[in-house]
Amino acid sequence: MKKIDRQQFIKQLIHQKEIETQDELIAYLYQAGIKATQATISRDIREMNIVKIPNGEKHMKYMILSPEASQDQEEKFKESIRDFVNSIEQIKFMVVIHTELGNAHVVTNLLDQAAYQEVAGTVAGEDTIIVLLHNEKEANYFTQKIKRLMN
Repeated sequence: MKKIDRQQFIKQLIHQKEIETQDELIAYLYQAGIKATQATISRDIREMNIVKIPNGEKHMKYMILSPEASQDQEEKFKESIRDFVNSIEQIKFMVVIHTELGNAHVVTNLLDQAAYQEVAGTVAGEDTIIVLLHNEKEANYFTQKIKRLMN
């Protein structure tokens, strides 16, 4: 199967089912007669801008985060930022984000998958994220963007 066809099928699966893991996604593909390795699926996930978000039941599920994402998906992304981010503070060219305990990795994953151009990198602990930006101007822009998502 061609890459574009496999990715289209993955897109359909993610819209139709609440898929929590790559293994689950691979199993659905296999049931449909599509063979793909974990490495291939991992690349597809990255290329398709797929992220994991909370599904409201203390579990995570895959969501496609893109300009063509549905309003519902975009709202879930914003909701995750609102639900997990407690505060955000700019310190020169860095931004420190405090989250609910144990959720820094969720927010970091969302930020990494969003691929903000101004972000040079992220580091996450249990409840704190450090976002490195290229300069203070970009750090200010990024801080304002996340604050808007929080409201």
